[in-house]
Parts: sequence; C-alpha cells; structure tokens
Amino acid sequence: MRILQWICLVGVGLVAACGPETVPPATVAVADVAGDSAADAATDADAGADTAVDATSDVAADTLADVAPEVAADTAIDTDVDTDVDTAADTAADTASCDAAAAKFFGCPTNAMAFPWCLCTAKGLECMDHPEYGCPQTCIPGQKLDMPCPDGSTAPMCTCKAPPCQPICQTAADGSTAWLNPCTGAKKPAACKGCALACSPGWSSPQAWLDGCTGGELWQDSCDANWDCSGAATCKTTSCKAGAEASYTCKAGETPQFCQCAPSNGPCQPTCGYDSAGQEGWVDSCSKAMIKLGKCMGCNANCDKIGSKSEGWYSDCTGLITWANCATGQWKCDPEPWKKCVAIKLCKKAGEGWTEPGEIGQCCPGTVARDEVGWDGKTCQPLKCMCKVCLACGDGKCDGKENPCNCPEDCGKP
Repeated sequence: MRILQWICLVGVGLVAACGPETVPPATVAVADVAGDSAADAATDADAGADTAVDATSDVAADTLADVAPEVAADTAIDTDVDTDVDTAADTAADTASCDAAAAKFFGCPTNAMAFPWCLCTAKGLECMDHPEYGCPQTCIPGQKLDMPCPDGSTAPMCTCKAPPCQPICQTAADGSTAWLNPCTGAKKPAACKGCALACSPGWSSPQAWLDGCTGGELWQDSCDANWDCSGAATCKTTSCKAGAEASYTCKAGETPQFCQCAPSNGPCQPTCGYDSAGQEGWVDSCSKAMIKLGKCMGCNANCDKIGSKSEGWYSDCTGLITWANCATGQWKCDPEPWKKCVAIKLCKKAGEGWTEPGEIGQCCPGTVARDEVGWDGKTCQPLKCMCKVCLACGDGKCDGKENPCNCPEDCGKP
C-alpha cells in the first residue's frame, strides 16, 4: 500500500489548480541501465554500491526517489537497482530529491474531480496502487450490486466487469512475452511477466493502458471497470406501501435514493408551492405539476380514506386535495444509482478495515493494510473472513488492533 496525502481538498473536489498528471503509478520502478552508476554518483549517495541487479527490498526506497538531474542522465527506462541497504545518508539524499511540488494528481474520467495520487515522503515519491478506487462512480471488477425489494429481500442487479480490451501478458512457445490486445489481436513485445497494469487518468487526454513495469503506454482505450446490468433480475413483488424507499450506499458513505414506492394511480404526495404565474397551491412532488390552487402554507398533505372510493390526498387544513390510490404503489428503482455519488473516498484510518472480495479499501498515510487476525496471548486466531485492517505498524507502539500476528515489527513475533 502506498501513501496518500490530501492536498488542495475543498469539499468533495479539489481546487482546479491542482490538475491531474497523466503519469503511471510509482509502483513502477525507475531503474538504471547497467554501467550507469557513474551517472548516478552526483545525486545518488549509494551509487558506489550499484550493480546490474538490485535487491527487491531497496526498490521502494531508492528507485522512486531519483532527482530530476539524475533521471535526465539515465536512459529513458532504467534497468538496474541497488543491492545495498539504504544508509541514513542515502535516505537523506532520497528525501531531498523530491518536494511537495512533486505531488501528482489523478483525474476521474467520469467527472471533473482530481485528487492526490503520488506525493513526496521520507522514502521518496510514493503513489497509491489504485487511485481509480477514489473516483466516486468507479467499481471493482467482480463487485456485485443487488436491488432492494419492498418485502425486504434483494434481487441480483449488476456485476462490475473489467474493460474488454484489458491487456494480457502472453507467453509464446519460444518463451518470449508480449502484451496482447484481446479485442484487436495486436501484440506489443515486452518483458511483461509479473508486471501489473496501470491506467493514465484520461481527465484532460484519452485514457491509456500503461505497462506497470516500464510506465510505457500500450494503447489508448478506456480502462475503467463498468457495471453490467444486462442480467438484472426483478423483485418477486413490486407492490408497496406509499412512502417506502431504499437508499444506495456510496463509497464515501452518501446514501442517495435508490428505490421508492411510486403511487400506482394519481400524483405523488402533494407539497405546497407555486405555479409559473406565482399562484399558491398543492404541487405533485414527483412531476412538479400544479394539482390544486389554494392557500396551503403551513398545511400538510396526508393519504386518507384508505381502502374506500374516497382514498386520496387530504390537507389537514382544508380537506380533499385530490383522489388517488395513495396507500399502495409500484416499486421503482434507479437503474444507475452510482451516478448520484459525488464525494471522494480514498482511505481508511488506523483500526478501520474492509472485507474482501468486492469491498473497496485503501489505507491512509502512515498505516499499512494487514490481515485482521486475533491473538489470545499465545497463538494467532484467524478470523472467518477475508478481512483487512489498517495498522500504524512501524511507529514503535503496539496498540489498537495490532498484535504479534499482524504487526510483529511493533508487537514482537508470536
């Protein structure tokens, strides 16, 4: 998990000046070519220890922190990393190699929102693994959405599917590898085995698939996962009581209306309002059409005379507004409730977590995602779920949900 810091955050959006950068996530190691250590010497404190192949553990602390002069001296795509362990002097050099101005922003393609994607830390420039999860209308492949029914049951509605042209790393008979476009059949030779995929934001330019190891663009295409509701089921019963409704839960906790019980005959509950000529009267809360002119301020409309021929909407001040079958109705749901979500939800604090698969979860700066495991003082007690929890491991304190099983660096080994 990479570190995220909120910058330029205003309400649910960000100041326009913080515009997005169309660059790959810093999960991509920027490494040196063999024999390039001499070019590093001016800026890399551990250049003397460079070899053609780097230790994996040093990638995060070293390769992400190249300063601009060093990168210019490197080839377009570095190919080596360091085998040494960063010294205090090396860390200081890394830290000095980037500043707040190096922060990069991810732009959500579905709306004009941008938020911090990469920022400068003590270990250099670090980025989120899945910035797209912060976009309010983005789903995760495999995630499912059920429709709430008026009787309390649910019906399968949508499944989140990966984009059809998502690149596949294909190995040929001779052992060579290439990125395959499953839609066109086109191939792009690359050492792609074990490489993740990244996606450029596409906020101010077309989206594109990126090679997670080199950062190079593979091809331009939408890389957003999308809801597929083609196999949506229906509720066994659609008859409901007037006023009943169900909400949709967005990533940030917003709960816009998902379904409601619409009157099967007649207008929705009247509200007091005005027509285009400024005349006071009762207005249909659904269609906004004027139902009946007359004084209504301070009065309420209620469904009354239920079950009789006189069933309808009545004012508690003046009596009948209009006849209608207002006590019962038909259940109607928004086919795309996620489009009502607007707030960004990016990270969870220490002690908070999520359940996989399907649920979105990322940890806030200073915390890491670990499996949530119980501890009885002697042995580890796995939970009966794929639960993740964010912990402040590495701060030297063993507290909260930390224990020897999920945070040995602070709590000691079990």
